[in-house]
Amino acid sequence: MNQTDRIFALASIWAVAKETYPYFDQLHVDWDDAFRMYLEQISSETDETQAWLLLAAFTRLLNDGHSTVILPRHLTDRRGFFPFEFEKFGDRFLVIAAPDRRDLGKAATSIDGIPIQELVRTLDRWQYTANGHPLRGRLERWLPLMLTGTTHVLETDAGSIPFSLADQKPDLFHLPAPVAEHPFRQISEGIREFEPGILYVRIDDLTHMDHAEAFPSLLEKQKPRAVLFDIRRNIGGMTLCGAKYAQPFFPGSFGGCRKWTQQRNASDAASAAQLTRMSEVRIQAMLASGILSQEDFADAERYANRTQYEQYCDTWEFPCSVRLLDCPVLLLTSRDTISAAEDFAAFFRSNHRGVLMGEPTFGSSGSPLPFRLPGDGFAQIVSVGYELSDGTPFIGSGIMPDIPCSPLLSDRKNGYDRQLDAAVEYLQQQL
Repeated sequence: MNQTDRIFALASIWAVAKETYPYFDQLHVDWDDAFRMYLEQISSETDETQAWLLLAAFTRLLNDGHSTVILPRHLTDRRGFFPFEFEKFGDRFLVIAAPDRRDLGKAATSIDGIPIQELVRTLDRWQYTANGHPLRGRLERWLPLMLTGTTHVLETDAGSIPFSLADQKPDLFHLPAPVAEHPFRQISEGIREFEPGILYVRIDDLTHMDHAEAFPSLLEKQKPRAVLFDIRRNIGGMTLCGAKYAQPFFPGSFGGCRKWTQQRNASDAASAAQLTRMSEVRIQAMLASGILSQEDFADAERYANRTQYEQYCDTWEFPCSVRLLDCPVLLLTSRDTISAAEDFAAFFRSNHRGVLMGEPTFGSSGSPLPFRLPGDGFAQIVSVGYELSDGTPFIGSGIMPDIPCSPLLSDRKNGYDRQLDAAVEYLQQQL
């Protein structure tokens, strides 16, 4: 990007956020002042990578997991590919994918002498992390931008691992997925049956509408006594897809969240701007005469502050061939449960239908508005504000489980799924 493109990219992010961002009443920075400050910095920046990092840092001020900058491929590819994948347990990171099988299951402590937690804090300058938990895979994608030189060292609890960034995405060995001790019958990929009649359904994304629409047929065929949804690694997708999965467990229409989005039109914005410019003397005179009310001026202030919202509750209802209204339901959740997967969890939490077990969700949803930036990069800004139907906030904190149950690093090393076993045992007790 040349200087003009960099300025245009910054201005695009600023302008789109002004029109779509739904949390200006909660933002702890002045968005216009921040734009002026970053405009000065990006105008004098000559390095392309640093310019993109400034764009990411500016967007990060919105403090939202769905508001982000996606770097252009040519920029990231030329830095190389990080040849490991991590899984986070508390404040520790386990190597779950590596070029050498012998390195699987080691706990990473630092890279080139820099503690992993410090690298996560560096990432947090550019990309939202949920209380220090990076979105799955994001730390690995950004690490090449944090490392200097050609050779590096990953320190682990079992020794040092020298490595270099790969020229292309490497083939890696993966730590086998953990399994529960309870025996089960495999029905298909991601679908199992635990005794007595507990149907296990793993959903890793909500983008396959055909799977969701076929779900009632699976229920009719299996006739489960209880259903266990595993959404611990669900990256989200379409709330509509999640609602299709949820419909068999509700008698009719249902929802999970209260939402709001900016409500603006040009003529109302113009009228509001005129009111907010009035002197205090004139305001009092118009109030005394009854021409305008206090609410008119309050509306004008909300327009000026970008906090005039259209508020609504999401509701869903579809024809469904099967209803399991008394069937026990359990959802396994984690910090890697995000976006539409959180909408899915909210259906059950807000309606007191079933229980959530595991860890808090990531805490980010809201129909992001994506747009292209000069230089083949992208940005996106959240457009919808969220809270649970009862007003409980979860953006930035996550939806809390009814039954906390965290995995142990030692269990993952040994291939044991403690959470799944606990979920099966809970449902067995309900039956």
